[in-house]
Amino acid sequence: MSLSLRGTVIWAFCLMLLGLSLFGVLTVGLAARSDQHLTSLEKRSVVPVVALGILSQNLDQERALLASDIGHMKPEQQRSVRDELAALDAGIADDALRVLPHRAFKAWRGAWSDYVTARVSYLRVLHEGRPKAERVAAGHVADRLNAVLDVVQSEAGVDLHGAENLYTAAIASDWGAIHIAILAFLITPAVGTLLAVYIVRRVTCGLTDLTATADSVTRGELDVRARSGGRDEIGLVATAFNHMLDALLSAESQARTDGLTGLLNHRAFHEHLSEQTARAQTHGTPLCLLMIDINDFKLFNDTYGHQVGDRVLQTVAQLVRQQCRATDVVARYGGDEFVVLACGAGLDEARSVAERIVRAAGGAAMQVGSEGERLPLSLSVGLTGAPSEAETAAELLELADQRMYEVKR
Repeated sequence: MSLSLRGTVIWAFCLMLLGLSLFGVLTVGLAARSDQHLTSLEKRSVVPVVALGILSQNLDQERALLASDIGHMKPEQQRSVRDELAALDAGIADDALRVLPHRAFKAWRGAWSDYVTARVSYLRVLHEGRPKAERVAAGHVADRLNAVLDVVQSEAGVDLHGAENLYTAAIASDWGAIHIAILAFLITPAVGTLLAVYIVRRVTCGLTDLTATADSVTRGELDVRARSGGRDEIGLVATAFNHMLDALLSAESQARTDGLTGLLNHRAFHEHLSEQTARAQTHGTPLCLLMIDINDFKLFNDTYGHQVGDRVLQTVAQLVRQQCRATDVVARYGGDEFVVLACGAGLDEARSVAERIVRAAGGAAMQVGSEGERLPLSLSVGLTGAPSEAETAAELLELADQRMYEVKR
């Protein structure tokens, strides 16, 4: 079904609105889904945060114990151990601050790695270059630290690998919705662009065809028609334009045609005569004019009525048309007078046409009255030619009229 231009625009707007709505719904849904995932992850991320808090508390306790142990070390060793513990405390505190709910898993994993590294470094400082007694004391400190870490890990109950897998699965599941949202965002303007191009082409093609048809009409080509296959606004305008041309052509035909005989009327004949005489003067093309009058036509009208007179005019118009060439211009000049413009014909050829017309009329008869009385027809024909005998249209008409009346007398 063909949509109107207005309907097409409405459909285009609705499709674009639908695409944008789809994009909005997917975006909101994706945000809600991500929020749910993050909420779940935040609940699970409490464990690593608690673990870091427990670790910090236990380290504070162990710091007091270590203070008594390092009192037996040399000053250089004491400074080294204090530096290592200070660095360890700073790293743990920094990790605790960096553990936000959205990235708790990665932060805990980094904190754990940092603590293990610091513990190894601490043990290395305690054991390198130490006397046996000091290494034994350091071993006790290391054992206590390991016990603290074991308690921390046991109390925290952290399963880092499972948590990271959960986080990865949540992000992966969101990517499907992300892809759909991106696809909707890309398709919506593409569909809108295609619809806009389609609408513009429909409008411009229709207007271009209408413009070309109007230009042809202004040049006098009334037989052209605009394409009017569609049922949209442009198609309706084209159909109305064609109807207007039909009406204009019909009015033009009526204005140039004699209503009784169907021949050209006086006005149309003069247009042809002026055009052909100008061509004869310019190119020397021969042109002949036949002026024809029905003898005793008044008798038909006065005796038998105007209906019979009309029949006589129609009969004469038909036989004159039949005896002329296809290129000749035949017209009713007025009343009971007819004219023939023989274009490209010399006087001899035109005289032959006149003789055929007179003979045809003599062989015809009009049946009149209730008793079927038959009355003969007779015609008088005046002939002249250009440029041999006349040059202008007025001269042709005047000379042909004179010769016609000479024949009638």
